[in-house]
Amino acid sequence: MRSLKLALENERAERRHYHSLANEIITRLDVVGQTVDDVVKRAEQEVYRHRRENPRAEVPDIKVPPFLRKVEAALNGNGTISQSRMTMQDCGSGS
Repeated sequence: MRSLKLALENERAERRHYHSLANEIITRLDVVGQTVDDVVKRAEQEVYRHRRENPRAEVPDIKVPPFLRKVEAALNGNGTISQSRMTMQDCGSGS
């Protein structure tokens, strides 16, 4: 009987330890999540600020990565590439 009580107490202690560890991990993940949210908000504010300062700025052209050119060629079915350069607006990122 004594060994069962000792085993039960050991199980409870282990459970408390893992519960405490889980709470610590959750707390740290919350801090990471808040930090990520803050960084995203700051980045959005920076983008909006740049747009207000220079609303008609030209969006630079970007080069299509080689793997996307291969995909485009496969989709065209003829092995040719319709464009060698693409603008941000073509990607759906422009306004």
